[in-house]
Amino acid sequence: MYQNIVGKFDALLADYDGTILNSMEHLALNAVEMYKEHGITVEVNEFICEYIQPFSKLHSHFGLKCDTLEEQEQFNKKYWTISDRNNFRSEFFPGALQTLKKLHQSGIQLGIVSAAKKQSILDRFSEERVADLFDAAHIVGESDRKVDAIKSFFQKNNLKPERVLMLGDVPSDLDYGKAAGVKVAGFVYSGYPKEVHARLKERLTQSEPDFIFEEWA
Repeated sequence: MYQNIVGKFDALLADYDGTILNSMEHLALNAVEMYKEHGITVEVNEFICEYIQPFSKLHSHFGLKCDTLEEQEQFNKKYWTISDRNNFRSEFFPGALQTLKKLHQSGIQLGIVSAAKKQSILDRFSEERVADLFDAAHIVGESDRKVDAIKSFFQKNNLKPERVLMLGDVPSDLDYGKAAGVKVAGFVYSGYPKEVHARLKERLTQSEPDFIFEEWA
């Protein structure tokens, strides 16, 4: 990944869960628990393979009635309550932090656009002693306006959009990047089970990204 970024781009914007943090299984376990409370059975691997954003679209996809803003907020609140109760600790993908450090040292500006809670991201980076890699203003959490967030990032930093790479693990990440005018790359971890990896890679390929990465090295 490093060799495909340095010299070609001035900045990397990345999704967090499933891209930097190997957390999709834990996200799935939280969601599966919530769906079960509403009489909906979803397998963990199926959730991972079918995961989409935003959350309202995700919940509707698996059968929850999520048409109004009130319903969306209700299910989001319930999800985060379950997440806080389970308190899973996901690890970063192998090589992710090391590669981010190398990119930072090479002068690449780094940012995160994620549906995860901003403070939880900041806290975890502080725990790992890598908070200095990211300007807190460039970590956008719980955002349903990712296109605006991407545009704001390159505009505030006087960056040319074609010199910014958006990295994500789901098609919507790539769609947001394209809509904002930046280059896009898909990430699908090579360590996923074979069938899961194949399905995730296929749907990213259909989005026609500029790159697909399977490792952080």
